[in-house]
Amino acid sequence: MLRVGLVAVALSLALPAQAQSKPLRPLAEELEGDARANFEQGRALFEHGDYLTAHAKFRLAYEASKNTRLLWNLAACSSKLKRYGRALREAERYLEAGEALSVEQREKALAFVRELRSLVAPVTFVVRPAGSRLALDGEDRGTVEEQSLHPLELGPHEVSLAREGYAPLRQTIDVRDTSAATFAFRLEELRALGRLVVEADGDARVEVDGARAGYGLVELRLAEGPHRVVVTREGFEAFEAPVTIERDATRQLQVTLRPRTTWLSGWVPWALGGTLLAAGLGVGAYYVFAPTPVEQRFVPGSTGFDFVLR
Repeated sequence: MLRVGLVAVALSLALPAQAQSKPLRPLAEELEGDARANFEQGRALFEHGDYLTAHAKFRLAYEASKNTRLLWNLAACSSKLKRYGRALREAERYLEAGEALSVEQREKALAFVRELRSLVAPVTFVVRPAGSRLALDGEDRGTVEEQSLHPLELGPHEVSLAREGYAPLRQTIDVRDTSAATFAFRLEELRALGRLVVEADGDARVEVDGARAGYGLVELRLAEGPHRVVVTREGFEAFEAPVTIERDATRQLQVTLRPRTTWLSGWVPWALGGTLLAAGLGVGAYYVFAPTPVEQRFVPGSTGFDFVLR
């Protein structure tokens, strides 16, 4: 668990000059404009326990002024937030900047850094291909040529990797203890892309390479090379054809489906017409030659027609 002295060291290095063993101008006097305003807000927020917003204000002050003394304020906020890996980076950046410190101040600073190092895990990231851009928890960590080492506090961390010509990767890793760990990642190369436009009836289903792409008008970005398009619609014959996508080109496909035919469709109307014609002749002949009608009484159950249409 983080000792109280850890934060006290960071704060002592960010206090005004009279609190330092080495005389320095108060930090506020070294700032002006937006940098000074953000610094004053950050200091007030820190004193009220809002370390997250205080860190954001100190960062704005640092970005506007590049005053390296602000890095200690950032480290103090990060340690309060239990972001020990970030606090360590901020403290080390301050020491690397070569800010003039007394022997006592440097000893305290180094003790602070040693304490932070005991609270983080040295995590190595091995990334292929080389030259991929790494971000951890939304913070850019630069380009990874082959591998890079990053101290991380315990818990989950979001890893984001990107490189031109490759599919971006986002994954969460879990750092469970402070022992050294290695995580390896490989980005998948993107094939050259082209554009496919399929125009069909509004309710026609479009599939590309066995996967549903949509209905009616479909526009897709596809990898260069051969693909297969299938268009289907209830009551219509299916359409299926190969298409070849070229780099940075558009392939348009207009599909008009034909109604599905059956073995009945050719002769049923003729057969029905012949039946109706025969029936008409039969009725005419009946009325010409039939004797006087006799009333018929049907007994329920005596024929197969004792039902009504509902």
